Amino acid sequence: MSGTWASGGNLGTGITLQASCGTATAGVSISGYRPTNTVACEEYNGTSWSAGGNVNTGRRGFSGCGTLSAGLCFAGYVSAPSVITESYDGTTWTSENNCSTAASNNGGCGTQSAALKMGGGTTATEEFDGTSWSNGGAMGTSRGELGQGSGTQTAGLVVGGSGELSSTEEYNGTSWSAGGALNVGKTWPIASQGQSNALEAGGVASGDKSVVTELYDGTSWSSDGNLNASVTEGGGCGQDGSAIMMGGRGYVTATEEYTTDIVDNTFFTFSSGCNQ
Repeated sequence: MSGTWASGGNLGTGITLQASCGTATAGVSISGYRPTNTVACEEYNGTSWSAGGNVNTGRRGFSGCGTLSAGLCFAGYVSAPSVITESYDGTTWTSENNCSTAASNNGGCGTQSAALKMGGGTTATEEFDGTSWSNGGAMGTSRGELGQGSGTQTAGLVVGGSGELSSTEEYNGTSWSAGGALNVGKTWPIASQGQSNALEAGGVASGDKSVVTELYDGTSWSSDGNLNASVTEGGGCGQDGSAIMMGGRGYVTATEEYTTDIVDNTFFTFSSGCNQ
């Protein structure tokens, strides 16, 4: 498996620390920081960005999952780590039941009706069933400054974290177990796709923004085509072997588009961490 990155359409406004959901041709950049928390969202059609519905509460360093017409975002930093959950129907964001525990810098994956929230400086995991949150199995390692998890609520993957961790963990819907280690440990790595065919890119390695991209086959990670520009604390989304990354530290407007021979129905769900 291999992939390449190419330039896409620029965001209307530079942003960092946002959440995101959707696909490479129907994606959403959700809230974030510019240089205060914003409620604004933008939608991507595969070529250009346009304004989407505003979230009810602007925040940064949080996670999103699902699709443009059935999205979810949760936790994040407001004036402190929050428990806020909102769902999206493609037009309007609606407040949902809160997470059990406040978090920011957390990871997440899954769908609007079956989401998984992990970490945020702890080992804690929570599961969302479309209505309410409940506690899941604890990770083996406390992780903060997560870019995003990968996969589903019953087949999830968490990658790296604070201190440029190289370790990964896999979730089976009940408990976490050790996965293969990254070749390049990262803070804020952006992971996506599934548990056994994951993509990881960007983040912070050796103290600086990274272009490194790696692929996971369920056992081990291998190097893939680099990003054209180093990036961290941005967002992204995708499905079926295509993805986009947008924004990032410094209020970046750029978008990069990824294509690969990975084909899977699991949604990419990228997000970013927040240094709080």
